[in-house]
Amino acid sequence: MMRLIRNSKAFTLVEILIVVAILGLLAAIAIPNLIKAREGSAETACKMNRAVIADAIRIWATKENKTIAAMQAKFGVSPATKDISTLTGDSIEIYFDPLSAVCPSDSTQHYTSTVDANGKITVVCPVAAHI
Repeated sequence: MMRLIRNSKAFTLVEILIVVAILGLLAAIAIPNLIKAREGSAETACKMNRAVIADAIRIWATKENKTIAAMQAKFGVSPATKDISTLTGDSIEIYFDPLSAVCPSDSTQHYTSTVDANGKITVVCPVAAHI
């Protein structure tokens, strides 16, 4: 019997299926790592925002010669906290970008703040994973 020899440059179905399977395997490995990286970057952004807000409060209190009691009146006394997005007046908004008052993981949530009797400033993220 005579065999027909094809001189085709097309891929066979098996070759295509192998390539698709390899790409699927690579995607299955890469996607969880990308999700973890995104969560890690949101957590880092959250920590940085909280530090910026706390520094802004300290700078405001220093430049405006505010007492701890005045700071507590403006920023809340533990356990009652104040929403950072509601802080206006007394020139506080010039010390930080209002966008930094929004949690990077949930744009509907804002940081809250408290000042204790010793003047320690605490800025809390509303997303439990970032606290």
